[in-house]
Amino acid sequence: MNPGGNITCNSSTYLYNKFKPGGGGVGASSISNRRAKNRLATVCGTNKCFPCYNTLGQYSNYTHNPNGFVPCYTPERQRPECQCSSSIPLQLFYALGRGPGDGIVDTNFGWDSSGVWFSGNSVSHAYPIFTNLVIPQNKSVTITVDFVYNESCADFGMCIYPGNELPDWDWGPNSSRIAVQYNCPNPFIYGLTNEQESAYELTVGNTYTCKFTYNPNSNPNITMVTLLNGTVLDTITLNDQVLSSNYRVGFTADQDYTDYRTYIKNLTINVNNCEQCYGSSLQNITVLPADPP
Repeated sequence: MNPGGNITCNSSTYLYNKFKPGGGGVGASSISNRRAKNRLATVCGTNKCFPCYNTLGQYSNYTHNPNGFVPCYTPERQRPECQCSSSIPLQLFYALGRGPGDGIVDTNFGWDSSGVWFSGNSVSHAYPIFTNLVIPQNKSVTITVDFVYNESCADFGMCIYPGNELPDWDWGPNSSRIAVQYNCPNPFIYGLTNEQESAYELTVGNTYTCKFTYNPNSNPNITMVTLLNGTVLDTITLNDQVLSSNYRVGFTADQDYTDYRTYIKNLTINVNNCEQCYGSSLQNITVLPADPP
């Protein structure tokens, strides 16, 4: 018999440890003894026990969670969201070879007192603005940024992507990045292999907040929240394949009309539940040139 009595410990498992006569040692067992053991025994199926009882014992060797044992978080027992008390200044860069006239993208971008802006189509390697931050593969991130929805297809988007690769803009899943995007008025999550859309519709003229959370150690592991003046309007989630390396954060917009600029401002990046917090107003800043990572 294998350790644990042939019980598989690296996946959710039905547990039944009811006492069996003769299983408690040599000799007979009294009826009262058996009743006491049965009363204290555990029959643990769906929704019959402590929420994480069936996953106790799972470890990174099986679940690919480099932090160790699987944390016990369920929809009813979520870890309280931390609040960053202060933020490390965040530097943004624009990628040389990913700007207008390079033959790769048509996206114009710039920055002024209102924030960082994008104008024109996004195609191919079209996340020209990225941060100086490289996030470890096994750590979570929550990215929050305000964007101005000033035209029906302003199409703001941001992504996380392997730090040594170029992310592709795509209206669908793409193996180069995990993205949250607004397809005209509707929020979308585009993972590496799957996608999730929302029926919620933005209203032209509003400045919304997009909150993008990626946690490789949870299920679902991608969440997109749309807020207006601090009020949650819409939430969608997706469980998809996780990134295979350390990652960066990139920004763009597929603003089809060059007469309009899609602005973003008030950026915060919360790494691993406030382990590190970064921020920038994106107003009156300087975005530095850099070779693509």
